[in-house]
Amino acid sequence: MNETATLRSVQDGTTVTFRDAARSRYEPGVGKFVVHVRGPAIEASATVDGYMSEGLPRLFQEMARSWTGWKGAKEWQSLEGELKLSAETDSLGHVTLRVSLRSGHYAYGWRIEIGLLLEAGQLEDTAHAIESWYAQYR
Repeated sequence: MNETATLRSVQDGTTVTFRDAARSRYEPGVGKFVVHVRGPAIEASATVDGYMSEGLPRLFQEMARSWTGWKGAKEWQSLEGELKLSAETDSLGHVTLRVSLRSGHYAYGWRIEIGLLLEAGQLEDTAHAIESWYAQYR
């Protein structure tokens, strides 16, 4: 059982870690998860509402299937917008994953945005890690 899933940038070691936070008493299978960002110049965590979050593992599955590259951006965001992910490729086999994390869906909260540099060879393992974590989270 994977209690966390971590993405790591090959450029500077910045990490984005997903972990379970809490389950809803009222809706089985629905909960919240925590996203923790840690890098050379930043550290932040936010709780993300997991309602209707099935597209999160699909984003990473699609990236792994398209490891030779794709046109445009592959994107996903949580229902309330606390977490947004956008992935683009270059001609060298790199994936830039933009991660936007907010403290909540209110206008007065904080927001950070970082970029992770991933390599095409990481995508399959990354997709598997996210799928495994998400399956136990749900």
